[in-house]
Amino acid sequence: MEDVLRSFFHDDITRINETIAAFQSTQKVYTKHTLVNFIVNSECYSNYYSRVSDALLTNVFGKDVPKTMDAFKDAYHKNNTLTNQCFDLKDLQETLKQSTEFKSHFDTLIHQLYYHYTETSVDEILLQSLSERIHAIDFSDETISIDDELTKYVTEPMTNLDTSVHIDETREDPLLSCFNKKYKVVFETQKQPSTLEFLEYIKFKDSPESIMDAYFQTRNVTYDPIFEKTSNAFLELFNREMTVFEYKKYAQAFALNDTQSLLQEYHTLFNEKYNVATNLYKLYFDDLLDYHVFCRSFLEHVDLECEEFCQKIVDRMIHTDKYSKVMNQKISTIHAKAYEVDISEIDAIYFFSEIIKKKLHLEDEQLPQTISQLKNQTEEHMKTLNEVFQKVLHRDADLFEREQYIYYFRDGYDISGKKQIVECRYKASIRIEHELYDSMEYQDVLKDWLKTSLQVKNQSILYKIMLYITKLDDHELIRNKTALLEKLKTVFQPYF
Repeated sequence: MEDVLRSFFHDDITRINETIAAFQSTQKVYTKHTLVNFIVNSECYSNYYSRVSDALLTNVFGKDVPKTMDAFKDAYHKNNTLTNQCFDLKDLQETLKQSTEFKSHFDTLIHQLYYHYTETSVDEILLQSLSERIHAIDFSDETISIDDELTKYVTEPMTNLDTSVHIDETREDPLLSCFNKKYKVVFETQKQPSTLEFLEYIKFKDSPESIMDAYFQTRNVTYDPIFEKTSNAFLELFNREMTVFEYKKYAQAFALNDTQSLLQEYHTLFNEKYNVATNLYKLYFDDLLDYHVFCRSFLEHVDLECEEFCQKIVDRMIHTDKYSKVMNQKISTIHAKAYEVDISEIDAIYFFSEIIKKKLHLEDEQLPQTISQLKNQTEEHMKTLNEVFQKVLHRDADLFEREQYIYYFRDGYDISGKKQIVECRYKASIRIEHELYDSMEYQDVLKDWLKTSLQVKNQSILYKIMLYITKLDDHELIRNKTALLEKLKTVFQPYF
């Protein structure tokens, strides 16, 4: 048991002990399968995996971890952890290093740093060499300074390439005072900015949005003549004030170009996309869409074509707590009305996970159909589960066992294909059957069966027979009671 736990939690003794206690308090049967299944579905492991993987991602990307890394973590857990039945941190790191995000991130850093020090572009051969050295870094080693390593790798080649290069570390920049205030913790302590902090400044000074953010964070702005004309024109056309999100996105363009013409174009675009988003918001949230919410959540997508815009809006809405709340309420209502019983927590979670895959809205005709389909399939799963329990233990599964083993049927389960459903159910029943045969309860069932079938009155003989059975290597024979009975009558014939 300890080896299995260490393959997931490594040297985290606290989590290992916590998982052992939880497992032993809830599980009647111990096999490697039950333990692994318990671990990967436990909150304890979920928290540990998130903490360790997030720490690795932070070491690699700094504070700007790409949003796509959430999908990367989920995919790694599904394709590697569940398949290998262990969590290998080194394998996680190697898989991350093969990602496009890793390559893009460090290629960008190399280009920026190299240009900063040499004012020339890095050639492909040197870029490849530097990338290979970075790839060899152990990002899980907290004693290694990624910042120092990166700077060393980039600056080392310059000595050989061009000894006349002069690195000017005293460059002045009119934007630096604004940056200093935004990152005042670094500069108030007179700490030399690190390489990554300097690279952040490079990105900062090239971004109008960042400059405006810092401008408003470091100054008490009460009047700005540059944007007064734009603000007044916007108010007159839209009959409302410009939101801060629109200000960040458009103010510079409005101020430096044909203000009235650009405002009119944006007014037409805003009305078109706002109406589309309002209809979708009503379908998915049963709520009205405020223009502040629209600008905060969807403004970045307004320039897309209508079909792609709708896809982006839906994708964003279905991954919100608001959607989870209203859709779960809808699922509960439909289930209670159709079956006159409240949906269980486990079924509610699973039903929602299938519905969100289909991106269904509250009024979608497929919603009640999907719930009915999932309910029928769940009942089929329970029927199969009870058949397995009756076959092995001569009883139906209890509530706890139904909740435990339903995951076996739903693992890798796809409601779209009938053949896959049948195969999944068959594989789950075989897996459960093996676990029940290995359980202590089956030993009791076997003992009772022997008493009846062999009519053994001497307890010592009964225990000899049980000991003989436990030492048999032929598991198929143990589970075939007819064949087993004939074998026992032959071996223990003198006792009958």
